[in-house]
Amino acid sequence: MKDLFSKTGAFSRTAAAAALNRRYPLSVTMISTYRCNFMCAYCDIWRLKEDELTTSQALRMIEEFQTLGMRRLCFDGGEPLMRDDIGDLITQAKKKGVFTTLITNGSLIEKNLRKLKGLDVLNVSLGGPAEVHERQRMEDSYWQVLAGIRSAKSAGLAVKVTVVLTKANIAYLPEMAEDSGKLGVMMTFEPVAAFAHASHWYNISSLSPGPAEYREALGVLEMLRKRGAPVAINMAAEKSRCCSGRFSCAVTPSGDVAPCHHLFYSRKWPNGLSMGFEEAFNSMGSLPAASHLRLFRKTTLPD
Repeated sequence: MKDLFSKTGAFSRTAAAAALNRRYPLSVTMISTYRCNFMCAYCDIWRLKEDELTTSQALRMIEEFQTLGMRRLCFDGGEPLMRDDIGDLITQAKKKGVFTTLITNGSLIEKNLRKLKGLDVLNVSLGGPAEVHERQRMEDSYWQVLAGIRSAKSAGLAVKVTVVLTKANIAYLPEMAEDSGKLGVMMTFEPVAAFAHASHWYNISSLSPGPAEYREALGVLEMLRKRGAPVAINMAAEKSRCCSGRFSCAVTPSGDVAPCHHLFYSRKWPNGLSMGFEEAFNSMGSLPAASHLRLFRKTTLPD
């Protein structure tokens, strides 16, 4: 978030909003679709069915949030590249001066490279070395993902890679760090967690390494980082202060506005199509810090 502040000049506005106890949607995550061509072991989002914002409705959403002060828009899913109009949405956000990111499983990058023109950051998910990746995600997909990463970098896009740590891949940290070096990308590791569209709780628990394994992984990643490997660690989500609902929000495919995507199904949220996205954002309420922490305490993260 610090980098985002410096790139968008939003720090002073956010500080002022905090001082005045005002709400300010600095960052918006658009769950652009639930459709996905992968069936990952820890995610059931592809099972969900929901009407999606049309192109004109999505463009209106971008316009409304930009007017409210949006400085970052993240296209998430599902697989955002399954939306035929994703390029139009990225272009519109960039015209409005919004910092854009897109999270993808990587398999459709080559076919949709033209649509990603102007995107600020492309974040690609990887499951581990080839055999582990395909066991957890989709058969015959590993080399598609790597080809997508290489084609995106050749096109001049800024590419980052995220690896969700599970029992299946946690023993391969040095190999994955070596791959990140060969690909020329920063690779961020984060724990598998139960979230709104995660697989069943018991399945997440069975995939999750224990606290001792996480602590050992932290040590290995820190050692690799000190040796110059392009790796980063995102293990502090459960300890961070949450600003969801005050300075950020998430929008479902049908236009519901919630403080964050972890809470989509905890209750019915206001809908931006029916009442306008400004009113939906202002009426959804902030996320109590304790509620946010409880979401992550259901995982087996180390203390």
